Amino acid sequence: MKLYDFIIDRLPDTDGYGNAGKVYDDDGVSNHSVFKESIREDHEGDVGVFITSNSDITNMHGRYCFEGEIQIVVNTINGDIDGALDYLFKALDNIQKNYRNDHIWIKNSRLVNCLPVGKNSNGIQWCVLNVYIKYLVNNED
Repeated sequence: MKLYDFIIDRLPDTDGYGNAGKVYDDDGVSNHSVFKESIREDHEGDVGVFITSNSDITNMHGRYCFEGEIQIVVNTINGDIDGALDYLFKALDNIQKNYRNDHIWIKNSRLVNCLPVGKNSNGIQWCVLNVYIKYLVNNED
């Protein structure tokens, strides 16, 4: 789905999070990566992008209009909640300032919340960004 790629392209280039400054372990596995609808719980710096709700609104002048919520989840690095929240707020800023490409046009976006949500089953602190969006998709896609 093009919306995932749109959101992933707007994630900040922050060393240690997502795909930035990749480091590989002995097995050639990335120490931090970005995932669609998933996240590894045992890797600090991993990022998950989720579409938590999505509804078809209408066809507007050759484009489909949708609304929904996206969620970006980050595994903190060494428990650094402030660093993870900063990463998420930068992602939101990038989505709002760079709101259009050839396939997607974000017409409206609104912060729902951005907060630490506790530790996962591996003891790594998670932080989550939830954003409401209304967006258009080209019919050709």
